[in-house]
Order: sequence, then C-alpha cells, then structure tokens
Amino acid sequence: MKGKIKKYLSYRGFGFIEIEGSDDDIFFHVSNFPRMALPSSGQDVEFTLTETPKGKEATEIQLIEKTIDIEKPEEPIVEEKEVEIVDDLDTLSGVGPKYQELLRSAGIQSKKGLAKESPEELFNRLMSANEEKEITKRPPTLENVESWINLARE
Repeated sequence: MKGKIKKYLSYRGFGFIEIEGSDDDIFFHVSNFPRMALPSSGQDVEFTLTETPKGKEATEIQLIEKTIDIEKPEEPIVEEKEVEIVDDLDTLSGVGPKYQELLRSAGIQSKKGLAKESPEELFNRLMSANEEKEITKRPPTLENVESWINLARE
C-alpha cells in the first residue's frame, strides 16, 4: 500500500500514515521504518498492511523517492536516474538522534549538505522546524550549529 506520514511522535517511537481516500490513519512503529532514515511528516511511503490484535499496522515501510521525467520539445525524454540518498548524519560526533531529526526536518540529509550551510541561516531554519514539529524541548544554540558545520567539513 502507499500513503503519506501524517504524524510521527519521536519521543514515543510511533506515528500514523494517511491513505488517500480513507478516513482511517494507519499506525506504525519506528522499528518498521528503514534504519537509514527517520520518519517525518509528509514523507511518501510504501508499506505492508498487517492485522494485529490491536488493529491494523503498517510494516515493512519503505520511503518513496519522487522522480520527475522532463520532456523538452523535439528532444528525447530525459529520465532522472535513481539516486541513493546518503544519510550519514548519525556519524557526526555529539549530534544525537533528536538533533539529527531536527537537521533532517530542516532539509539537511548528509554531512556534505551540512558542510555547505551558513550557520545563521541553518540555525533559523532549525528553530522554525522545531517550532512547527516540536522535535526537541532543548533546541540547539548557534554555537552548536557552528560546531556541527565544522565537524561536517572535517
């Protein structure tokens, strides 16, 4: 089945997937999510629907990467190649799971991407993302963000 993550409660380790055309949301546990990524609202996913004693649950969850075919007049269709996403934020020393989730929600998926950021701009995006999604009760300081960027550049 296909759906979109409606809500993920990181502090509880579970969330809900909405399915187009259905009023019922499907429960999922983070243990059924790929280890290379953390769930976040709005992600498109594919999953297997499993009946449990407590109701329906999404298992074997996979992220759906969006690709776009571009058509130009009088030229052949150009297909985008499948690109493997490198999510190596968990290798940053001193950046725990909550801050990794916060970085991902601000659009940072890798150390390479983090290394290209401006500390002040990233700090502002992190604060906005945390206000919107309430990921952590203790947001990072500008000094934290600067040190993360420096670590990513090493």
